[in-house]
Amino acid sequence: MLGEGDVTFPIDRIDFAVLGMFADAARIRAGLSIGALAKICDVPPDDIHRVIRGRGIGREALEAICRWLDRSPEFFLHDDLKSRRMAYL
Repeated sequence: MLGEGDVTFPIDRIDFAVLGMFADAARIRAGLSIGALAKICDVPPDDIHRVIRGRGIGREALEAICRWLDRSPEFFLHDDLKSRRMAYL
């Protein structure tokens, strides 16, 4: 897991559609509203809405959501996901 300020991943290669599916599924399983998840991650609710829709978000919001999911941002790199052809929940 990346620590604060350890940025080693190219944000333009993140597959936000897959990240959004993971985040929304985990949010629903946890029984959280979008607003509650935004508070937990300390990001604006609009960032949660954007990621659920598969749209890009900023690096800080991405890292916060990944911390909540207990996944590194590298897990969601497009090339890596494509080569594995599977995702682990």
